[in-house]
Amino acid sequence: MQASFYEYLQNPKICELLLCKDEKQADLLAQVSRFKGLKTFVLPDFRAQFGDDLRAFSKELFDLCKILNAYHKEEEKKILISPLNTVLKKLPSKKHLQNYHIDKKQNFDLKCFEDEISRLGYEFVDIVQDKGEISIRADIIDIFCINEENPIRILLFGEEIESIRYFDLQSQKSIPNELEYFEICPFLKYFDKENYEIFKDKLEDFQSDTLIHDINSLGFWCIDDFFDYLELDFLACEKFDINEYEKDISFVNAKILPQAKKFKELQSSYNKDFFEFHKNKKITLLAKNEALFKALELEDTQNIHFVKSDLRLNLISPEELIISLNQKEKQKTRKKASLIIDELKNGDYIVHEDYGV
Repeated sequence: MQASFYEYLQNPKICELLLCKDEKQADLLAQVSRFKGLKTFVLPDFRAQFGDDLRAFSKELFDLCKILNAYHKEEEKKILISPLNTVLKKLPSKKHLQNYHIDKKQNFDLKCFEDEISRLGYEFVDIVQDKGEISIRADIIDIFCINEENPIRILLFGEEIESIRYFDLQSQKSIPNELEYFEICPFLKYFDKENYEIFKDKLEDFQSDTLIHDINSLGFWCIDDFFDYLELDFLACEKFDINEYEKDISFVNAKILPQAKKFKELQSSYNKDFFEFHKNKKITLLAKNEALFKALELEDTQNIHFVKSDLRLNLISPEELIISLNQKEKQKTRKKASLIIDELKNGDYIVHEDYGV
């Protein structure tokens, strides 16, 4: 799969969208396009069925909005890589994901901001614990933008912004570096006032057994004008099993990535004997730090070019090798800030160990 994609990317004209089966394949393919210098955007594997309560898919939806937002802003040569399940649904487009801008130098109207942030799909909470949440306490605004890795705290002085800083989710303490400007990515869609009222009516009338009807649980199903990304010029990395999909995907299987003719994927242990055996080939060796490279004692080897990179790509051809010493690292999961009992308010939902919600 990596070999076929690598050879395909030698072509001057490439597809806009590459389809794969799951996130594991997407990750492997992304290693190739990033190695070739393409701005690469990888969508999550979003497998919800129509009408599902999407609170269980909040991470996938936040990632979708963040990645598509960045994809549409990118003007350099780029490619979108996605599991097929994800793009079988229509998704937010560029027009849905227009950012809201906060500038420290501009006057700040709190009432106007509250109205805008509601139409951006953010949830008002007492304490910000996750992306897509906002808390307003007098002259302090905490917001965790979908397009940021850390939440942001705004301190107001009347109609002026006194401070904009990131803060730590666990300690809730501000990080010293001051920001002059930031952007807020919408969750699903940036509604105008008229369309927001129409959306709320659709949400209320949506037929579902879900206990809570809000943008986080059912909003995705109530937006009619999302974009079909299969209208992009696409290729599939392999043929898909039509029995695994409810929709007809025969048109997808008609556009398959050509098989590699020159390169093959390489699985080997890399030691001095290996490099001695391939001494007549051009070798590009990838490692996230020089220590990994120096451990092989290959600094004076003329046919080896060391590249400091965290990419994972292992390919071989009759004349060339591309080798990575890197291993995939486990993603660290962010722990939510704990909610203490004193912060519960009358009317809040709780889960009882015997009786449920």
